Amino acid sequence: MSIAYGTITYMPSVERGAGAGHDQGPSKEQKFSPYYLAYKFAGEDLTHQACTLANELISNTEGSELIAFKTRINSGHHVAVIGPRPEGQELEEKLKEMLSQGEPVSLSSMVLKTLWSYRDLLKIWSMD
Repeated sequence: MSIAYGTITYMPSVERGAGAGHDQGPSKEQKFSPYYLAYKFAGEDLTHQACTLANELISNTEGSELIAFKTRINSGHHVAVIGPRPEGQELEEKLKEMLSQGEPVSLSSMVLKTLWSYRDLLKIWSMD
């Protein structure tokens, strides 16, 4: 899979709790829980650098279908890595270490659905 970069701006949603990968608390939204890691960064430059490095690592990992996105949520700079859960823990550990300059966050189901849909579109476009 080729490297795909994307920036999604999504303002109405809110981050929830600390700790990435889990949608916490009751929600009126339908349950949707793909694998993801999400981190909030202090600025756009750090976000861009982290996203670029994450996508390079992902593209150099055989069989990985993850993708990293730069996102702006409620004026915050985030990197979200989404896709099928990687086999083993090595890739996940490397991604967490690479993104450790940011603060782990949870994302709402609505934001995850938006990113997942965008991921699917990028996969379709990269088939051409």
